[in-house]
Amino acid sequence: MPDKTQLEILEALGQLGAAVREHLINATKSGLYTVRRRAIEMLLPHLSDDELFNLDHFLSDRSREPIKTFSIALLERDAERAVAWLQQRKYFERKA
Repeated sequence: MPDKTQLEILEALGQLGAAVREHLINATKSGLYTVRRRAIEMLLPHLSDDELFNLDHFLSDRSREPIKTFSIALLERDAERAVAWLQQRKYFERKA
């Protein structure tokens, strides 16, 4: 499926909000980093703090942009918790 089409579908899904959380989570595993990054952005308002901090698989993304988007979200949500959470990580992938 073309990149543009995937992003258009994602944007349409995002309009449905929390009702499509699971679809947005699945979109964070897309082969396209632009889709993964946008899915993370769209998902953030629908996650509790605990849910957000449990999505540590985002730090293993194969592109820097989704990792950056996730890291900024952590810091914006709760900077103190984010720093402590990141310090507890024993290992970071090269991209992170």
